[in-house]
Amino acid sequence: MPAMVILGAGTAVPDADRGHTHLLWHADGQRVLVDAAGDAFQRLLRAGHDPVALTAVILTHDHADHIAGVPGLLVQLGLAGRTASLPIYGPAAALTTVQRVLDALAPGQPLPLAWHVAIPGAAIVLPGMAPIATARTRHSRVCLALRFSAAGRSLTYTADTAPCPAIDALAAGTDYLLHEAGSAVPSASHSTPGEAGAAALRAGARHLVLVHFSPRQIMPAAAAIAAIRAAGYAGAASIAEEGDVYAW
Repeated sequence: MPAMVILGAGTAVPDADRGHTHLLWHADGQRVLVDAAGDAFQRLLRAGHDPVALTAVILTHDHADHIAGVPGLLVQLGLAGRTASLPIYGPAAALTTVQRVLDALAPGQPLPLAWHVAIPGAAIVLPGMAPIATARTRHSRVCLALRFSAAGRSLTYTADTAPCPAIDALAAGTDYLLHEAGSAVPSASHSTPGEAGAAALRAGARHLVLVHFSPRQIMPAAAAIAAIRAAGYAGAASIAEEGDVYAW
């Protein structure tokens, strides 16, 4: 069944129980990793997925909490015996940063890699699965929001963003909205829980899930849910925990 696995759900500064936000989408026999924390290989194993079997990696942007784990993951995949080429998609700056770090750690590349610059607004097309729609978020770096579709339903992941029309358009009518809530107050690069609730209301999302969130750093979980309700969103609302699976 199509599913998004929460491998990490925290902010740029980890908590004891919340690592950097990164995800695994699996549908139609394909497994796509979205961003990577430093222990992505181990988290994939804990979630019951073989890291060596990844179909592709998508990087949303070039901030450290989203890509710092990628070079190490690639080295680990090589050591684990992967020989098949691994496609990696993302904004040009994210790909360049990962390539530079990887060259320093493992000159000559630890496994075959295929680098693909992802253009905001253009779909990412992978064999055997529905195209992944994208949009540029409102953030301090070029950052991709992603909409995954399968079996007549969809899940939209905002990545890092302040409220913006591009996110509203991408998320319109989505079933699941995984929305970042990395700020306690309105900012130019991140959203508050209340702003996430307002976005879910505008989108008509069936279920809002807060990611890139920390009850310790941002606000208590109950306060975050209250802010979502105060924004007028009455659908299902939850705060992502590591290991959660959103499936249909």
